[in-house]
Amino acid sequence: MGRPVRSRDPEATGDRRDVLGRREGAGRYLLRTVEAVVLEWAALGAGAGAVPVELRRRLEELVAAGVDVAVVAPDATAAEVQARLLAEARGAGALLLAARDGLFVVGVSGTRTLRRGSPRGGGDGLSGEVRAVLARRGTTAALTLAVTTDSGTADHSHLIGLLDEQLWRRRAGRAPDIDEDPAWVVVADTDDDVGRRVTDALFTLADGMLGTRGACAEASRVGARLVQVAGVYTGRGSAERLLPGPWWPAARVTGGPDAERRVLDLRSGLLLHERARHGPDGVARQREVRLASAASPRLLAMRLEGPAHAVALEPPSGPTPAAADPWSRAGDDAGRGVAVLVRDRTRDEGGLRTVERLATYATHADSPDDEDALRARLDRAAARGFDAALRDHRRAWARRWEAVDVEIPGDAGLQLAARLALFHLWGLATREDEAAVGARGLSGTGYRGHVFWDADVFVMPALVTLSPRSARAMLTYRLRRLPRAREAAQALGRDGARFPWESAEDGSDVTPRWIRIGRERVAVRTGEQEEHVVADVAWAADHYAAWSGDGAWLRGPGSALVVEAARYWASRCRVDGDGVAHVDGVIGPDE
Repeated sequence: MGRPVRSRDPEATGDRRDVLGRREGAGRYLLRTVEAVVLEWAALGAGAGAVPVELRRRLEELVAAGVDVAVVAPDATAAEVQARLLAEARGAGALLLAARDGLFVVGVSGTRTLRRGSPRGGGDGLSGEVRAVLARRGTTAALTLAVTTDSGTADHSHLIGLLDEQLWRRRAGRAPDIDEDPAWVVVADTDDDVGRRVTDALFTLADGMLGTRGACAEASRVGARLVQVAGVYTGRGSAERLLPGPWWPAARVTGGPDAERRVLDLRSGLLLHERARHGPDGVARQREVRLASAASPRLLAMRLEGPAHAVALEPPSGPTPAAADPWSRAGDDAGRGVAVLVRDRTRDEGGLRTVERLATYATHADSPDDEDALRARLDRAAARGFDAALRDHRRAWARRWEAVDVEIPGDAGLQLAARLALFHLWGLATREDEAAVGARGLSGTGYRGHVFWDADVFVMPALVTLSPRSARAMLTYRLRRLPRAREAAQALGRDGARFPWESAEDGSDVTPRWIRIGRERVAVRTGEQEEHVVADVAWAADHYAAWSGDGAWLRGPGSALVVEAARYWASRCRVDGDGVAHVDGVIGPDE
């Protein structure tokens, strides 16, 4: 989990600066935002009496603001701690008690027991049980303030300063911090044009339907500001491609940065973008954090902070919404489109500006009633705020990684690569109706969002371990295009179904017939001869049923994928005089 942030002398905070390039005000000790505060009981200095009221009030305010607070008291019972703490737990945060007789959660409805028995030590001021509870809530040790008896809190002034800093950060809406554990983060390490485009793609955030490339909010490079929704295409035939939607995180950041960095936090599903610009008044810094909610369907969120004169939100790119229609829409002449609706908030304090945006989206397939429901859901999310959306999102990702993870001892680079692959698979793992998984996912325009055999053989088996229903949605995509596959087989005088090597929205084959390499025009034979895709679809159906245990699906609707593939191969084979069947004129996987 990394090391916890510890309480320490305010003079030992180093020279980290705030986004304005100045030291933060008096009493600003940590210069970062934590998600949990864990206190040793002795550090509260209650003695035989109650915890001082000024401490109790701040702990209550932290819980109300959504911060988890835990008190570790190995030598006292929970009842003794409660009697002297006298704190009310009213808010989105949790009040945890790790006492001699067990681990408890104090809430508005009373005290709930999580475990009976004395706490196990964690070796860093956090009991093992508290660490585990916070981890399940998406908080690592690096995002935890641990206050111990050796923190110099005898007069409580230091502790009160630490807690007041966190309360101020919540009120000011500071951009959240992330745990930059190298086992869980991918850091952009190049600034050249090619490297930036690669980072844009690798840092895509997707929620199963919509993907937002990892470009910075104010990106101006062609293709950088890209939003795509799975299955929403424009054009026909060889010109068909995923339709770009409105760039929902649009913002204005004055002045190009002298230095910047982007970090993708795989554990929490967050994208961090930091910028710094040197000027006559010092260093102006901006921080942007973005997410595609893993907890709330179709909820997107971002928070950006910086000097008040330098940052501002802009309407999502595309036509500016009219007063009668607050949705920003992008579409084509055929009536296909993507619409985005946003709710914004701006806070200014002492020259620091924080802007945040919550957004939702709809497509042409949604009805006006659907849009009304999405609008109401967004209004509820906006009433709760960005911090609540972030908290829910972190907890959802914690549940994901608790269920599915990859650990490769001795090879940190390979383990990080595996986790990055799982991260992007999770970006596909929320569809339950039909999933068109393109070769590039939703990370860019390559292959125009079309579906290849790679999805059936490479993606579907992995997706079964994450979300069997989403894996079945991939097979539903094939089932719904079975009529077109039957037509393709009939056009060649064969039985069964012939699935396309490159599948368009309606299931027709749009494999290019030729490509140009330099000055040479080269024929593309994959659409004609790479027919293993027919067997791949049947293989995927059979293995989905075996790995998920959903045999009823294979005996029912899924049987058509296997039977029609078998009928195709039976008619495709040439039988020689010895009764041996041959498949002529085919090529294998180019991989």
